[in-house]
Amino acid sequence: MPKTVAEQIADQLRSEILAGLIPPGTRLFQDVEAARLEVSRTPLREAIRQLEGERLVQIIPNRGAIVTRLTPEEVAEIYQIRGQLEPLAAARAARLATPEDVRAIGALLEELEEARTQRRIRRLLELNKSFHFQVYEASGMPRLVNIISSLWGPIEAMRAAYASEPVTARHAAHEHSGLYRAIRARDEKEAAAVTRRHVETMAGAVLGWMEAAPPEGGGRGLSDEDPPAAGQGEARHRGGPDGPAAVPTGRETG
Repeated sequence: MPKTVAEQIADQLRSEILAGLIPPGTRLFQDVEAARLEVSRTPLREAIRQLEGERLVQIIPNRGAIVTRLTPEEVAEIYQIRGQLEPLAAARAARLATPEDVRAIGALLEELEEARTQRRIRRLLELNKSFHFQVYEASGMPRLVNIISSLWGPIEAMRAAYASEPVTARHAAHEHSGLYRAIRARDEKEAAAVTRRHVETMAGAVLGWMEAAPPEGGGRGLSDEDPPAAGQGEARHRGGPDGPAAVPTGRETG
């Protein structure tokens, strides 16, 4: 079935958020985004509500839609919860994964390593989520998978900022390989242990990046109907291993 206009808009904005092209704390002005994407405001609002459900965007009264930006305390809390839930899902996957599941996990691991060595950061981020959820879905616990997914959204908006750091990427690759080996060997304890270490690794990477990152520029609390005046901003050009990209004006970070 073809995607609706709202779903296509959500896909576009999600891709830009997860790639780091629209940073955490950025306000999305409806008039500006509708003009940029050449869509009407009705499907744009639907798309933003969808991203709110994924925890990628927050709707704040009198300010409108803002890309989720968490405090260090909130990030630590999320990772503490994930450190309990994800090892459970991994252990169950080690017990219950079918041969098809194991092959699919191995194939994603190979693609992950290729993207890492080629420093294709956007692709790496996409494959990283696919790999983990291929494992978790093999647990046969869909409610657990849904809870874990709800905890990933707010963190994913920050991942592009630190995922390309070579030491973190190498460490994560080693842990991914260990998780695959544990699942292939049906070793539930090792699958849980590797996953717990991996969550701790990622928590340290995110919190370290947050501590070192410069503060974002502040917004002025304008209404969502009142975008910046012409000339107030300038296009952001963000290049990288996946090629340069431009983010139009009309967004504030705050």
